[in-house]
Amino acid sequence: MIFSVIGFMDLLGTIAFAVSGALVGVKRDMDIFGVNILAVITACGGGMTRDIVIGKEPPVMFVNPIYVLIAVITANIVFLYLYTNRRLPGSKKALNALLFWCDTLGLAAFTVDGVFAGINIGMNRLFLCT
Repeated sequence: MIFSVIGFMDLLGTIAFAVSGALVGVKRDMDIFGVNILAVITACGGGMTRDIVIGKEPPVMFVNPIYVLIAVITANIVFLYLYTNRRLPGSKKALNALLFWCDTLGLAAFTVDGVFAGINIGMNRLFLCT
């Protein structure tokens, strides 16, 4: 993982989408395995699809499994926190707000990541009239 803007956006988007996937899994009363699978698919699935579409093989999630590990750790923390604190007042409203903000943050972070991925493969030549 590169410690730069792109590395920070990767990390931020992975954590945000892992929280988002874990929240949806907990809202649907999934067990810890289901929450982990949903969090990993949410956090890493879009990047894997992007890598396949742009022809980058193998996808980054298989080359550098730190993103999958971060998604699993985040999902387990969310799962354990929400199942130990189920009786919080107003928790449904707070969980919906947290889901909204995590989705927004993850989408923003991975948009920046996708732009950098496009620039790295030379997609900027398609849009520049030089």
